[in-house]
Amino acid sequence: MWCQSVFGAFSIVKKGGEGQWQIRARVHSDLLNLIHAAKLEGQQIIDTTNSDYRYRIIVGPEKLHCVFDALERSIDYPNFKGRIGQLPRMEKHCAAYHKIWGILERLQPTRAYGGFRGSSSD
Repeated sequence: MWCQSVFGAFSIVKKGGEGQWQIRARVHSDLLNLIHAAKLEGQQIIDTTNSDYRYRIIVGPEKLHCVFDALERSIDYPNFKGRIGQLPRMEKHCAAYHKIWGILERLQPTRAYGGFRGSSSD
């Protein structure tokens, strides 16, 4: 699962031993933000230079619940991209999130806000 949030961008996968999940990030501070928000202080961040995601934490089900609770509590906005643009230290994510939005917007049969999607340019 990919997750873009006010804490940063993550990939969450079930990987490793029984009942273990990896929460992976490309930016170290993203995992620090998530650890703080989910009250997982003391959680070790694994730094791997030979992997697709350099930083990761490994959690069990009880800690995964804490992560999702923190993500739920963080949604206090009516517009995600607008909220990211207001947050200090999230500048690097703002452009990426807008690009992701645009790429995914092209998957729907009409343009966002009701415009027609023609076949010649899309």
